[in-house]
Amino acid sequence: MTKLLELLAEGRAYSVEDLAAALDATPQDVKRQMEFLERTGYLRRICACGHDCKGCSAHCGGLAGNMPVMWEVTTPQT
Repeated sequence: MTKLLELLAEGRAYSVEDLAAALDATPQDVKRQMEFLERTGYLRRICACGHDCKGCSAHCGGLAGNMPVMWEVTTPQT
């Protein structure tokens, strides 16, 4: 997962498929790792409209609902 975080911290856009190829993993493995990193506070989902993504209908359910998911690498709070 360290390599995944390093790739995401570069700040460029990657598809799940690009990340899987770079990590020699399956897209499903990458998704599971990203979900784990989100739950543990290392990643934060960002809505395409620029808001902290909580799945709200006002932002993510509207026009932004068709936008790609973006992520921000964070430092977990202890």
